[in-house]
Amino acid sequence: MGLTDVLREIWRRFRNFLRNVANLFRGTKNPWDDVETSAKLYRLKRDGQLRGRMRHVGSLGDDLLEQVRRNPPQDFGQVVRLIQLVTEKPIILTPLRCSNCGADIQLPSSGQYLRCSHCGHDYHVTNVTEMLERILSS
Repeated sequence: MGLTDVLREIWRRFRNFLRNVANLFRGTKNPWDDVETSAKLYRLKRDGQLRGRMRHVGSLGDDLLEQVRRNPPQDFGQVVRLIQLVTEKPIILTPLRCSNCGADIQLPSSGQYLRCSHCGHDYHVTNVTEMLERILSS
């Protein structure tokens, strides 16, 4: 391998590194992107892949919780994405059935309650912050 090939390989790796860093710290007006960035940083620090003088993992988790409190998810997809980022595990959604009548229940795009469209029975959806606190403390 010649010097030119070595330099090309170094440049290629450097560009890939910059792309990865840019994805973590991209500037955007969507505050939920900051929540996702904090979740990625939390996971990297927790798994020992992020070195240096970063804060303790616990305080990164506290920062993540505070961001979720300030910017609650607007839809269920954001909740799923956040949990996947923190746990690095896929979330498999199972169909929901009403415990009152057995009809299928559709997840709402927002709100804290589910309502069975067949019988009208209401269900309270788990608070995302409380769920995240349990995940981060385990």
